[in-house]
Amino acid sequence: MNQNQYAHPKYIFAFQIENIVMKTASPALIGLLATQQLLYADLYTITLVTSDPGAAMGGYGYGYGYGYGPPAPTQLFYTDADQDLVYNGNTYLCTHPTVSRTGIKCSLDLSVDTVEVSIYGSSADLVLSVPFPQFAVNGGFDGATMSIDRCFMPTYGDTSAGVVNLFFGNVSEVKPSRSAVVLTVSSQLELLNLDMPRNLLSPGCIHSLFDTGCALTQAYYAEYGWVTNGSALAVNSTNLNLPSGYFTQGTMLFTSGANAGASATIKQHTLANGVNTFALMTPLNAAPAAGDNFTIFPGCDKTMATCQSKFNNLTNFRGWPFVPSPTAST
Repeated sequence: MNQNQYAHPKYIFAFQIENIVMKTASPALIGLLATQQLLYADLYTITLVTSDPGAAMGGYGYGYGYGYGPPAPTQLFYTDADQDLVYNGNTYLCTHPTVSRTGIKCSLDLSVDTVEVSIYGSSADLVLSVPFPQFAVNGGFDGATMSIDRCFMPTYGDTSAGVVNLFFGNVSEVKPSRSAVVLTVSSQLELLNLDMPRNLLSPGCIHSLFDTGCALTQAYYAEYGWVTNGSALAVNSTNLNLPSGYFTQGTMLFTSGANAGASATIKQHTLANGVNTFALMTPLNAAPAAGDNFTIFPGCDKTMATCQSKFNNLTNFRGWPFVPSPTAST
């Protein structure tokens, strides 16, 4: 289906057969479009969904050992222009890294539209003090959102006329390669892809540990340690003194070293002779070195007994442990 765009004194139209979608524009932009003498560039705003539970306890956040992750939200600003652009008080970088994208398609039905954004970053390009490729591989863009806006300018660098949003969505896939990191951004209609019904009767709690239903504050359960030795699949530490199993199914987040910013699920935690061994569910991208710092959180097996004895949170337990187990009859 063919689609066309043109400027109108009041609106920018994107029209298809039998359907019209309008994007509003500021008076200054309307006037600029009417002159038909303009320049434009795309602005990319990436909002990371990282958080800092340490801040809730007076901590300093990422890299300082008092919390983990940067204060939420953290935003990154890039542009495909030939020079840096300043819009709405934010500086959009044209290099270090550079960025490009595929074409944008906006459907009027409930199909999920996507766009691929390629970001060409090197180890010299830092995101939250972590080299860009390492940040991407370690899951730094997981769950992030991206807004792509087109900025119209009477002269290069003059962004006062404003922008028109072209696309907004969630980063649904991250594909690193030798030269670039490709982010697949899907429209938020993908959020409609939910299993229904939402709540299922099961013996285990349907909440996730530290979510709004669980109501526990993650920061209060944070423990801080450092690596004694280890590999990509197991980490040893001697500065923690909690019983075996306490961190099983929990999360370890590295705050320094080659894995800074990376998180890993703990498959099994054992304590023997003062040495904590954390077996990881999936291998790290690099083996941690002695002295690497990490923040670690306990896990929950979602049983009523654990909810009561480990977290004293039975009030928010949302399981049905007395539901009869499935049986077969002949």
